[in-house]
Amino acid sequence: MMSLRNFSRAIGRAVRDVDSKHLLAFSGSLAYYYFLALLPLLILLASALAYVPIPHLFDQVLLWMSYFIPPDSMTLVSKVFSDLMATRNSGFLSFGIIGTIWTASGASAAMIEALNVAYGVNEGRPFWHTRLLAVGLTFLLGILVAIVLAAMIMGPVLGAKLAQRMGIHPLFTQSWFYFRWVLAISFSTIAIEMVYYLAPNVEQRKFLRTVPGSFVAVAAWIGASYAFGFYVEHVGMLSKSYGTLGAVAGLLLWFYLSSAAILIGAEVNAELLKAAREQLPVKEAPSAKDAAEPPVGVAGQSTRITG
Repeated sequence: MMSLRNFSRAIGRAVRDVDSKHLLAFSGSLAYYYFLALLPLLILLASALAYVPIPHLFDQVLLWMSYFIPPDSMTLVSKVFSDLMATRNSGFLSFGIIGTIWTASGASAAMIEALNVAYGVNEGRPFWHTRLLAVGLTFLLGILVAIVLAAMIMGPVLGAKLAQRMGIHPLFTQSWFYFRWVLAISFSTIAIEMVYYLAPNVEQRKFLRTVPGSFVAVAAWIGASYAFGFYVEHVGMLSKSYGTLGAVAGLLLWFYLSSAAILIGAEVNAELLKAAREQLPVKEAPSAKDAAEPPVGVAGQSTRITG
């Protein structure tokens, strides 16, 4: 049974290992992959929204995105999104699907390697296995994001119709504004749990073993996003410092902070697993040559990311 004391110690050790394992360097690489996947994702989203007959859906999607993306960066995303919606080229949908799968799976593959470093294990699975796993994670996370997006945007409308038909008290409709945030945070936690459970080359016999790190990651991500948004809006306007590149710089920094939060959460899980056993069990053992080498990213080794 995990105690609060063991949990706090795991967080302390995880923070110390962030530097020794160069996890912040991996966060920078992951931020690049996420930024690369942004345009195909916006193309896919804009093309898909054209086929959804819901009034003001475009404005609601932008409003939902503005809760997470820094203000200066949101201006850029909104402009690109608006231009794509105005074009409405049917060929964009195919390009968006292919481009999103390719770039997002590259980000997932980089995340798999980064998580192996966080857990301190070498990769023993063949390339085709990890690449298929990366594509599968991309689809899985895409479905969860779509569910959250639908709950955030269409939930109030469906809740109002349900309350009207069934004669439910109007308080039900009003409470949805708060409940949808609970739903969004819950699905975000589940999504990160799935990444921790499936991605690294670590045999985790119980899915719930990944819960502590997932909570840490979500809490760190929400806190970092809020603090960064507050700083950009009230203290250091990126548009003044970087000019037209301010929006791009803001997005890259936000992706960097998000990646760091996920890797820190993984490091917490790794420390908790190490406290319970001397050596972490791997899903597939690496070759004798790879097993003799320390995991990429530990102190004294070069840091690399493969896409």
